[in-house]
Amino acid sequence: TSYTVTRHYLGVLPEGNLLLSGSANPRSDSLGTLSILDDETILSIIQRLDCQDILQLQQTSKYMYALCDMNEVWKQLLIERDEPITKWYGSWKGTALGKWISSSDVSDRCKGVYSDTIFRPYMCSQYVFDPFKYEASFNIPRIDSLTNEEFNAKWYNRPHIVTSSLLHEWTLDDLVARYGERLFRAENFDITLSAYRDYVYSNTDESPLYLFDKSFAEGTTLGDEYKVASAFDEDLFTILKEERPDHRWLIIGPPRSGSTFHQDPNNTCAWNLTITGHKYWIFFPPRAVPPGIHVTKDKSEVTAPVSIPEWMTSFYSEARRLPEFIHGISKPGDTIYVPAGWWHLVLNIGDEPTIAVTQNFVPKSQVRPVLKFLRDRSDQISGF
Repeated sequence: TSYTVTRHYLGVLPEGNLLLSGSANPRSDSLGTLSILDDETILSIIQRLDCQDILQLQQTSKYMYALCDMNEVWKQLLIERDEPITKWYGSWKGTALGKWISSSDVSDRCKGVYSDTIFRPYMCSQYVFDPFKYEASFNIPRIDSLTNEEFNAKWYNRPHIVTSSLLHEWTLDDLVARYGERLFRAENFDITLSAYRDYVYSNTDESPLYLFDKSFAEGTTLGDEYKVASAFDEDLFTILKEERPDHRWLIIGPPRSGSTFHQDPNNTCAWNLTITGHKYWIFFPPRAVPPGIHVTKDKSEVTAPVSIPEWMTSFYSEARRLPEFIHGISKPGDTIYVPAGWWHLVLNIGDEPTIAVTQNFVPKSQVRPVLKFLRDRSDQISGF
């Protein structure tokens, strides 16, 4: 786990550097009466303003310029607009304003600003993790072939990887050539695939935007271009036909993107087929809540670190020492199995975008637990 932190494009430094500088803190003079508020509070106020107000406020001082320039501010503005993104202008701010913005134009504009609130997300965007150095300890079983009968008999309750060959090898450029102007869902946004590709190669987000689209097979041939491993082709949720919950997604993400610790919905199992790139997986069994994760008594809410880099730097070493810790990597052609109720974190690694297809399903061995969940925890059912 490491950071290769380049200089912040505005010259902002962590608060600890102020102690070493020997200078007085310019924050009070820069923010005036607002300096009684911490940076997080000021940032939350800024995120409630409209575009013109943010631009005007940004010109009032160095500190305010740096706060108003944060990715979170402009990303939130685009979320509230609730409009499709059809062109990516190199940054959230540029995309919100509809124009290219050169970082060299503002280089060192905020020199003398010391703020962890501003610097920490930037530092996390430089996060680099190489799980291959732990390869000797990978403990997710890899299986060349597995029948449905073998799966239900002895493999349904533990993570494993089934290796296979791919029907089609997708790359992001190939998909853009075919479906570049089609809208896909990426978290809070509908975005064209061509715009998303541009985002993938230029983003500076702490938690990169993750394309997670449930309707990818509609109007495309993508749903016919991969094959489900035979071990997982039994899905009893199919009896619900059109009324079954959301269950199948195309997933695309740049390096550093992924999913923080979670359990899959409706007490279902899942398989995840990696088509391009590599994914690093961490698992904990249902009763072993991972370090840094806090769950309410009724299991309806989960509190966790904001991003994967934050969890990895704070809790990864502790997690690796626990006997329940299971980890490994899925490669192109690998289908990884996620048992119902298991905690898992997924991090896309390497230098290229990762493309995968995933599906939640109900095998014969999981029918009773799913029915019990649907009966007893109806307030937590999702996807219908």
